[in-house]
Amino acid sequence: MPVVTRSMPPWWEGNATEPTVALIFRDFVRPGNTVFDVGAFVGDMSFILSRLTGPKGNVVSFEANASTLPQLTENMKSNICNNVFIVNRAIGRKSGHYVNLDSPDLNPAASRVVNYNLGYVPGGIETLALDDFVRETSIVPDFCKLDIEGAEYDAFCGFERTLSLYRTPLVFEHEVGHDDALTFVRELGYETFCSTHYTPVHSSADLLEGSTIRNIVAVHKSRIRETIFGEIDGSRHSRTFKASDANSFEQKGETIFEYNIPTEGGRFVVEAIWGDIDFNSSYMFLETLINNTIIGKYYVDQPTFLTNCRDISLSARSGDQVAVRIGAVSSIGFRAPDSLVLTQVGGIKPRAHTFV
Repeated sequence: MPVVTRSMPPWWEGNATEPTVALIFRDFVRPGNTVFDVGAFVGDMSFILSRLTGPKGNVVSFEANASTLPQLTENMKSNICNNVFIVNRAIGRKSGHYVNLDSPDLNPAASRVVNYNLGYVPGGIETLALDDFVRETSIVPDFCKLDIEGAEYDAFCGFERTLSLYRTPLVFEHEVGHDDALTFVRELGYETFCSTHYTPVHSSADLLEGSTIRNIVAVHKSRIRETIFGEIDGSRHSRTFKASDANSFEQKGETIFEYNIPTEGGRFVVEAIWGDIDFNSSYMFLETLINNTIIGKYYVDQPTFLTNCRDISLSARSGDQVAVRIGAVSSIGFRAPDSLVLTQVGGIKPRAHTFV
């Protein structure tokens, strides 16, 4: 298995990775907190969590794929993330078993469990139930992020005691159409929401039509008022921008359409909509900029973009200059979306923009 060598931006630069999840981190995580990052990969999210929890906080980064550990370790060291502790285990429903991983060469972040074994197998990764980790270390998370490529349900089965006792808020990746993890946490008394649109999610049917992967925020019913979901007043105000509202330009082989968006501050959801897909691109991207600084970015292949990355959330303060850029690389016939819909989620107060 090849060693993963993807580095991260240095600590003095912004980190625009997974923007909607990063914004949820800023909503929930406070200095001094302890956070579990389950499925840390090379540490993009651990880096953000390290800065948010601060020197008196802790981040426990669980990563099963041994090929990513050297880069994960180096990224944490070079970015001075001294409060991050790395655990090389596959999180599952029971401890002490062994699994094999299928790790695509072109996308090692998508490593999946393919075999589950009761005993040791060559090349296998030992499993760890989070309840066992909490019991053995007395480390209790104030917040937990999980992104383990479809193994979230097994992780929750091994986390049930802790979740029932401490009612830890969660954000986890959800495969649309596979509701076992979603149902599990709801049966523990959690309310679940789309991390991008801030709307209730009872099943996959409540998610953006056509999407295949979403991130879900889960908050126990008893703690809703402590969170942004207790701030939401139910109002939503939308404004639609047409293709003609965009400024277009070419830059380093990219075709870019930029929208300058006046706002009075608050929480916003941006969604790009095309009626017909009559263009072809190697990659597409969606960027949000505040005061000329990129604060969120998706950069993926066209099919992934059109299913899962054409909507994004952002927080802006009154007086901020907000822009949205939609672009394509190596494209044929790429054009601006037929409409760009900006929706303000009523009640949520603006948050700061930086992570450092």
